Order: sequence, then structure tokens, then C-alpha cells
Amino acid sequence: MRPRRPRSRVPLAWSSVWTLAGSVVWAVAIAAGGCTPEPKPAPVATTADAPAGAALLAELRQAKLELAENDARAILMAVKMHVLRKATCPPDLATLERDRELRKVPHDPWDRDYVLECTGDGASMLVISLGPDGERDTKDDIRVDDRGP
Repeated sequence: MRPRRPRSRVPLAWSSVWTLAGSVVWAVAIAAGGCTPEPKPAPVATTADAPAGAALLAELRQAKLELAENDARAILMAVKMHVLRKATCPPDLATLERDRELRKVPHDPWDRDYVLECTGDGASMLVISLGPDGERDTKDDIRVDDRGP
């Protein structure tokens, strides 16, 4: 009886060849730039998007107004603390920072300084943000005084 021959490894060899050939094809295609995805066109704004954009701008405006009012209230509280400690109004807002009543004097949401009006003895205090237009004594000014809401 003849000894058995080991099974042929041809199928395994052919699968290796096919794997190698597939890798070469992919490498050539990638090098040629054929496998990169097509760039997507930029989205086009439609008239249906306009109300959403307007609503977003209105929310942003309202958020800035609320932030300015909250900052002005915080400054007013610091002024009150200064008056209680020193029995006089601070000459400017930087004094509140130096005397550590405020960690840092904020700017309003439109990147302008707040205005402090205060009588010498602290009987009347007013903190003003000039609002979006940046002009004093207009209807968009945010005014917070010590008389309450």
C-alpha cells in the first residue's frame, strides 16, 4: 500500500494570492484618490430656516439682557457691602476689586464697563449697563438701584 500523500495546500495558497491581490487593488485605488468620499455641498439656508434663526437671535438678546441685570445686581451688592464696611460709597468700581468686595469687576455682555452712581454716604446707589446701543439714558439701558425690583 502506498503511503497517503498529504492534502494539497493549493486552496490555501490561492486564498493568500487573492488576499494579496485585493490589498494591492485597494492600495492602488487609494493612491489614485478613487476611494475618498465626495465632499458634501454646504447646506443652503432656506426661508424655512429664517424663523428659527430669528428666534435664536431673540433668545440671545434676552440672555444678554438677563446677564447684564444679574451682573448689575452683583455689583450693587458689592457696593452695599463696601458702604457697610467703610461708611462711604466707592469712588469707582475698581475700588470694589481692590477691597475684595468683588473678585473681578465684570464687563457687560457688550464688553463695556458698568456705570456706578452713588451718593457719598451710600443713601442712593445705581448701577447701569448702557445696553446694546452703548449710549446713556436710552430705553435699552439696564438700571439696577437699591430701591428693590
